[in-house]
Amino acid sequence: MRAHHRAGHRYSARDARRSEGAHAAGNRPPREARTAAPWRGGVLAGVRPNIVALTVLAALGAALALVAILEFRDCSADRGSANERARLFAVRDTDDAAAHIDRELDTFAVTIRELAGALGDGSLDRAGVPAALTQRLATLHNVSGIAVAFEPGTDDGGVSDAPLAIRRHGRVVLDALAGAGDAGYTTLAWYAGAKASGEAGWAAPLPVDGSAMRAAYAAPFTLPGQAGAGFGGVVLGSYEIGYFAYEPAWHDLAADGYVFVVGAAGQYLEHPLASWVGRPLDPGATCGTDAALASCGQLPAFATAAGAATAGERTLIQLTDPLTLEPAWLLVAPIPGPQWTLGAVVLERSLLTRTADQQRALVRGGIAALAAAALMLLVALRVDRVSQLRLWLAAVVVSAAALGGISWIWYLELTTPATVASDASGTDFLEQITPYRGLGAEEVHAGAFVQSIEFTGANDVQVTGTVWQVFRGQTAEERGIEPGFHFPEAESVTLDLLYDVQTDAGQQIGWGFTMTLREVFDHRQYPFDQEDVWIRMRPREMTVPVLLLPDVPSYELLAPSSLPGVADDILVEGWRVNDSFFSYRLNTYNANFSPLNLIDADAGDLMPELYFNVLISRLFINPFVSNMVPLMVVLLLLFAVLVLTTRHEERKQVFGFSTIGVLGYCTGLFFVVILAHNQLRNSLGAGEVIYLEQFYFAAYLMLFAVSVNTILFSAGRGGWFIQARDNLIPRLLYWPLILVSMLVLTFFAFD
Repeated sequence: MRAHHRAGHRYSARDARRSEGAHAAGNRPPREARTAAPWRGGVLAGVRPNIVALTVLAALGAALALVAILEFRDCSADRGSANERARLFAVRDTDDAAAHIDRELDTFAVTIRELAGALGDGSLDRAGVPAALTQRLATLHNVSGIAVAFEPGTDDGGVSDAPLAIRRHGRVVLDALAGAGDAGYTTLAWYAGAKASGEAGWAAPLPVDGSAMRAAYAAPFTLPGQAGAGFGGVVLGSYEIGYFAYEPAWHDLAADGYVFVVGAAGQYLEHPLASWVGRPLDPGATCGTDAALASCGQLPAFATAAGAATAGERTLIQLTDPLTLEPAWLLVAPIPGPQWTLGAVVLERSLLTRTADQQRALVRGGIAALAAAALMLLVALRVDRVSQLRLWLAAVVVSAAALGGISWIWYLELTTPATVASDASGTDFLEQITPYRGLGAEEVHAGAFVQSIEFTGANDVQVTGTVWQVFRGQTAEERGIEPGFHFPEAESVTLDLLYDVQTDAGQQIGWGFTMTLREVFDHRQYPFDQEDVWIRMRPREMTVPVLLLPDVPSYELLAPSSLPGVADDILVEGWRVNDSFFSYRLNTYNANFSPLNLIDADAGDLMPELYFNVLISRLFINPFVSNMVPLMVVLLLLFAVLVLTTRHEERKQVFGFSTIGVLGYCTGLFFVVILAHNQLRNSLGAGEVIYLEQFYFAAYLMLFAVSVNTILFSAGRGGWFIQARDNLIPRLLYWPLILVSMLVLTFFAFD
């Protein structure tokens, strides 16, 4: 009994000494209290928490992994179906363009045959031929000339004549066919062929000025009253193949690459590169004339496709385009009348665009995959065995997963092709303007070339360059149209007349411009915002309905990624130029601007307005360095303050920790953040909360949270959440809380 009493006494004394030592070491709790986790127990008391926790984490990880797989699969399927739809639309546009050109050529051929028939039945006599030619040519803008070549001897032994109506400098004038004086035209192929066959048809195209091709349609006729109704001559029409590019259907097809025409003999009749016009499709001949051509091996595919289309077949093949050296799709369709081939090269980068649904699926799939990986890693680290090291590892894993999710969304935004940021959208020109072409509006072709773009304010941009108008067939004065533009968004415009010339295509007038545009830009996704700097072009003429069409022949390529109408050396400070293109917008107004004839009475709208768009995206590195890096430094310094929060007297003395000091430090950081925040809003002039501001709001919240935590910790308040392990829980939650919340905000900002 005494021994037992002594043993108990020795134990009590040793325990008392340990307690005194603990108080001397800074009031540390006993080892048992320091080891036990205060968040254990409760609903998990009496249960094996390690198995339950691991099972829950593993199940969540597997579920998220399945979600990621499904999202990526849906994205792949949607991408495949979207690309297939894009190819089908490209095939449709090719067929539509070929059919449109064939109808144009058929209308032209009918006109020539009607003239031949009128001469044959006597309804048109020789004296009325010049006036008839002039009248017909004035209605056919793509036709360069119409002639009647009479057979020698049909004028009762006199000298044969060959009257010709031709376009010169945009005007229809009368002249005589070459060789009319000595009937030398009778030796030409088109005349001899029509005379020999006795049937109307297309002759072999001939080069014009070495950079264009002209197609000839010849129709023989007989003169009434001649013995035996003998051969009377040939009506000849010359069609400018290059004028196809003025048609809206051509623009729709060329918007994603370029378009060309191949003749029945296998040579290029029209091509974006003027030097290729007249070249044969034969690979050896073509490559031999251009040693710099790097993809001559693809030319046999062109020849095969062209041959199939000439035979009436439609073809779609994948190849490397010999002009741009990029992966592309070659689509060909027949033009039955003259047995030509219309070809379109559609660049794959134009087809393989990422849709909004694909973007969302990639975002969701990536975040789910990162979350699944984080949960599986937590299971591997056995975080259920609650210890300080494992808790810090868990905090690092969660923070890294959240940071990875943010980086994944940023990467997708930076690699997503630019999209139209304004309402000036839609490039299906033929569909949009067809209802207005039959309303009697004057059609004027317009073009733009942008030399420089400079932001002078949040919503002000200064643009310099050149704009021009092409009046086909007749001059602006003859058509009763005042040349020039009106730019509605321009605060100030300076226009300088550069040229006013008349060519066979018509009158061309160009102006150099400097304008300051006032446009509304959307900065909500700053610094990942993409903007559309557009030039809205209205005709200056307000008393006559005018429909502006893009001047397609002035551009080598119309694919937006090739930046048609934008200077090669353009530099937009802080921005990257991505695309440029024409588009239409049907604007409605609550005023009729007085001249009622501008309004389509059926549609109740003005004529569709032509836009020239330049899509730009902000360079990420500049705002990241100027805004994100200082903000991250502030958050790191704030975390350092949280780490230094302690009750240990020795650490207090070493680091100089005090509640008042922490509050003063947080106040200083607050002023740093708020000044940077105000500078950001002032520079953008944003009227709404932008994406990057959410990081500033997170910094404000953490400054407040750290201040409150310090006060509660110093006052011994806040329970185990604040006091446990010398303020361990707030430190563990600091980065996971910030980064997970920013991941959620980023997800919804770009969803």
